[in-house]
Amino acid sequence: MGVFNNKVAFLGVLAGFALSGAALQAKTAPVSSAPSAPTAATSKTKTDSASTTAAGSFGYRVEATSNYAGTLSCQMCKEGIRVKSDRMGLTWILTAPKWNAQIYNTSTECYMDLPYNEWTKRQSFMPMAKKRTTLKLEKTNNTKVMHGLNTRQYLIMATFPAGAPGMPGGAGMSGIQGMPGAPGSTAKATKVAAKTAAMKPVTVREAEMWVAKDPCVPRQFNELMGKIFGIPAEDGLPLSISLRQKNGKITSIWETVKLTKSNITKDEFKPIAGYKKVKTEVEMMLGDQDLGLSESDGLDSKPVKRPKMDEMP
Repeated sequence: MGVFNNKVAFLGVLAGFALSGAALQAKTAPVSSAPSAPTAATSKTKTDSASTTAAGSFGYRVEATSNYAGTLSCQMCKEGIRVKSDRMGLTWILTAPKWNAQIYNTSTECYMDLPYNEWTKRQSFMPMAKKRTTLKLEKTNNTKVMHGLNTRQYLIMATFPAGAPGMPGGAGMSGIQGMPGAPGSTAKATKVAAKTAAMKPVTVREAEMWVAKDPCVPRQFNELMGKIFGIPAEDGLPLSISLRQKNGKITSIWETVKLTKSNITKDEFKPIAGYKKVKTEVEMMLGDQDLGLSESDGLDSKPVKRPKMDEMP
């Protein structure tokens, strides 16, 4: 029961990564088209002959913290990517040149192998709620040095349809700081703004991230981060990501605490032995528990009747 609750809770956690706050009430899909599978000829990742050694390739080892996923450890270079969350019991492994995503669950000892063209078409690795919001990445002129690297700020703007929950003209708008009806707004301003804004979509600052550019970082790493957190991807190494919650406050979902540039070997991206390959996220998260799943019953499939939580073993 405890393992199930933990893993089912994680499904919601990763879904929560996608959009916090108001976006969780009116879920979204990025408008960008899915990228095609990378090839040696089309990959944007630059290859520096000085970055390769007989033992492997130079890359980064990153330790980051998240208010949702706890501590995460990452290794990345032009040969592959590995991201591990001990709290959630999940490990992602991607290797060049195909960059398929293998996702391992240490509790169930099951894993999935998703082709590049499949996982990059998803809004996130886990199920999303209503996809009604449009996300747009905006580059700013703000820069700063983080962990010895030059970074640039990117804003993620969310556009909600008129009358969306938490937005002007919709239910719950008074709970969003800076919105009409929130503390500090006058009754007259609230009435006028709500009446006007209800007739058109509303754009708010949903998140921000600070990204460093480095040829050692494969662009697939940022694509992976985008799918985990459900946000648009930008080439480079994200060192800090924060987003707005439903109460309007900003919280950190990815904060780099340690960054080391070092040689990384291909052995660090080897598949984990002894795990059972499964076809769906539900099977991966729940293992051998019999929930009456069919082979096609993935999280992108039509919903089926599930046992209640208190009926689980």
